[in-house]
Order: sequence, then structure tokens, then C-alpha cells
Amino acid sequence: MPEDRPVYYTLDFDPNPLTTAQWDQVRSTLDGAASVTGRERVGIYGARLAVDTLVPDHAAWGWQTRSWSGVPPRWSPKAVLRQYDISTPNHRIFLCGGEVDRDVALADDFGQWDP
Repeated sequence: MPEDRPVYYTLDFDPNPLTTAQWDQVRSTLDGAASVTGRERVGIYGARLAVDTLVPDHAAWGWQTRSWSGVPPRWSPKAVLRQYDISTPNHRIFLCGGEVDRDVALADDFGQWDP
């Protein structure tokens, strides 16, 4: 992996009930990662509230899941990736023999690199 590409850290649960102290722990975790890699390499994956709350002060990159983002989802303008279709027991998505979620890039640079 090239040294300038982001690492997306996950907040893969509903962030709405988080307390102020818990949000402080999330911010501290991302700030700790930034102290090692640089803020420009820190990304957050999660619901709209996570992306809106943490980008750009604690994460430079945002990847939003539709989960916990409202029905229909409310999309953050801060996200460079959007997970718009999620494989569930009642809605299976298969590709190349595996179960997958579907994402769309919203920016030319979303952290990818050439193999």
C-alpha cells in the first residue's frame, strides 16, 4: 500500500446514542492514528452522523454507509465514498462467488491505488 493512501477506521454501529464521552473516545482514537500516520491518511467509515461529525477535524476522508443514515438515507456531502446497497439475509448481493455490498466513488480520489 502506498504511504500516502488513507486508512479507513470503522464506526460500524449506530452512532446516534453515543454519549459525549464516547464521542471523545472516538475522536481520541482518530487523533492517535493521525499522530502516527498523519491526519491526511485518516479516514472514517460509518453513518452520516459519524462522517459529518469527524470530517475534516479528526479524519480527512469519509466513507458513508447507508446504515443508520435515515430512511431513505441522507447522504453527507463530506463523504468521498458511499455504501448504497448492503447485502442482508433478505437481500443478497453476489459477485465473483462472494457476498458483497455496493459502493460508489463520489470523488476522483477516494483512496484507491493501482495494483
